[in-house]
Amino acid sequence: MDGRPVLVCTESEDATADLVITELNRRRVPVIRFDPGRDFPTPVVLAARIGAGGAARAESGGGWAGRLTFGKRTADLSAVRALYHRRPTPCPTGSGERTARFVAQFAAPRAQRLVLERDGRTEHVVIDVEAGAWAVLFRDGARWMVRQSGAVRLWDEITGCLARWQADGCPPADRMRLHVGPGGQRLTWG
Repeated sequence: MDGRPVLVCTESEDATADLVITELNRRRVPVIRFDPGRDFPTPVVLAARIGAGGAARAESGGGWAGRLTFGKRTADLSAVRALYHRRPTPCPTGSGERTARFVAQFAAPRAQRLVLERDGRTEHVVIDVEAGAWAVLFRDGARWMVRQSGAVRLWDEITGCLARWQADGCPPADRMRLHVGPGGQRLTWG
């Protein structure tokens, strides 16, 4: 049996997709179903990149890498055998909170965010293992406190990017462009 999953990207009430999933289950093919317009940015988490040489060159260090996590299920994107994409719910472009989260994530693209309950308070932890950097944000009475350390000042990067976005009037996601090239990636809006 081939353990590579099929990603099913569709709306929650789709009888045709239900039939496809039933058949994949019958064949014992792992399936992860999600609806990006409803499930992003939580409970689905996507951390992905395309390596040098584009999506078709996995054997030479290119191709997809990363993971898609939905609940307790995770798909390694380099191992996904297929994507079944059928009428997902459109992503809301006017959601300021979702757009702000996207801008913040772009400021620290390799970082992971955790929420911990510790010492009677909620701590928001941002960790970039590759850069060896971390930041912790928590409420102390009426004010927010931040501790950060490492080669990169993660919280400063995040708040700086968000401040630029806010200074430009908080443009919605459909006015953003992601530019990817040999020098890296950059996010613009207009």
